[in-house]
Amino acid sequence: MSEPAGSGRTLRLHPLSWLFMTAASSKGLVFPWLLLLFASRGSNIELFSILFVIPALVSALLRYAVFRYRLGEDEIEIRDGVLTRNERHIPYARIQNVDLVRNPFHRLAGVALVRLETAGGQSPEAVIRVLSLAAVEQLRRRVQAHREAAPEEKSGARTLLELSDADLVQLGLISNRGALVLAAIAGIFWQTGGLESRLQNVAPELLQRTFEGVGSWSLWWIVPALVLLLLLLRLFSVAWYLFTLRGFRLQLEGDQLRADYGLLNRVSATIPVHRIQLITSHASLLHRLLDRVSVRLETAGSVGGEGQGSGFDSRSESLWLAPLLPAAKLPGLLREAVPEIELEGLEWQPLAAGARGRLARRGCALSLLVAAGLFPLLGPAS
Repeated sequence: MSEPAGSGRTLRLHPLSWLFMTAASSKGLVFPWLLLLFASRGSNIELFSILFVIPALVSALLRYAVFRYRLGEDEIEIRDGVLTRNERHIPYARIQNVDLVRNPFHRLAGVALVRLETAGGQSPEAVIRVLSLAAVEQLRRRVQAHREAAPEEKSGARTLLELSDADLVQLGLISNRGALVLAAIAGIFWQTGGLESRLQNVAPELLQRTFEGVGSWSLWWIVPALVLLLLLLRLFSVAWYLFTLRGFRLQLEGDQLRADYGLLNRVSATIPVHRIQLITSHASLLHRLLDRVSVRLETAGSVGGEGQGSGFDSRSESLWLAPLLPAAKLPGLLREAVPEIELEGLEWQPLAAGARGRLARRGCALSLLVAAGLFPLLGPAS
C-alpha cells in the first residue's frame, strides 16, 4: 500500500478487510440471534445459532479474495463481484468526497472504511471496506491532484467552528435526543421480555392507585417521577451528543468543507461548497432562551430525511453545519462557509391571513378521524 502514487499497480484491500466485512454482514443477524439466545435458556441451541455467522464469513472471504482496485493516471478502477464480475471506472475529477468512517476497531487496526462520492450522486459511488491509512492518503492525494480548482482554493484548511465538551453538554440539555435513546432501551427490554413482564405486574396496580388517588395527596410521587424522567431524558441526550459529535471541528479547505467528529465512530468527511442546496436553522424554545441555533444543510442529490446524521454523513439525509452556535455568529459563519448567502437585509414575511386557523382545523379533523376509528375498538369512556 506504500507504493508510489504513479505506479498504477493493481492493489488489494487491507488483510483484515474480511473481518470487517463479516461484521458488517452480520449486523442484521445480531438481534435475531439475541432473541434466540434469550428464548432458548437451558439448552444448547445458542451454540448452534453461531452457525448464522458462517455464510457471512464465507461471503466476506470471497469478496476479499476478488476485490481489486488500481490508481490510474486519471481514474480509479475497481473490480469486484464473486459470481458477477463488476468493473467500475471513476474519474478523479468526478470524485467530490472521500469520506472516512472509523469505529474503535478500525482505529485499533489502523484502517478506515472509505466512501467515494461523485457529483449529483444520491449514494456513494463506491464503498471500500477497508483500507490502511497510508492507502487512503495515497487515494486522497490522487483525487486532490485532479480536482478542478482555482489556485487560490488550494490554501490550507481554516477552522470555522469547534465544539467543546461543554458545548455538547449544553446541546444535549436543550435537545430531545434522549427520547430516542430511552425508546431504544425500552425496545430492548420489551423484545427480551423483561419490560413486558414488569408492566404486566406493575401497570394494573399503578393505574388503580392513580385513579383512587385523584383529588387527594396520594399522588405526591407523580411530580418527582416526572422530574426524574425529564432528567433521564436530558442525561441520555447529553450522552448521545458526546458519543456522536465529540471533537466536532468544521474546516474550510479551498472550496470544500470538512468535518471531523465522533467518540467511538470517528468520521472524517468533506463536501464541496457548490453542492449545498439548502440551509436550515433550527431554534427551539430552549435554544432561543440561550440565544443559540442549530444549523443543517442539504446537498445536491441528497434527500432531506429524518435528520439523524451526525455531521457530514454524506448519505441521503441532512448534514450538520453547526450543531450549536450563538445566534449572533450565524451570519458570520455563513459568510465564510457559503459566501453566496447573505442574511442581512432579508425581509421576513408573516403567515398569510387565516393560515393558523386552517392548520388548526386540519389538526382537529385528523384527531376526529383517529378517534372515530378507535371508537369501535375501545368503546365509550366509562
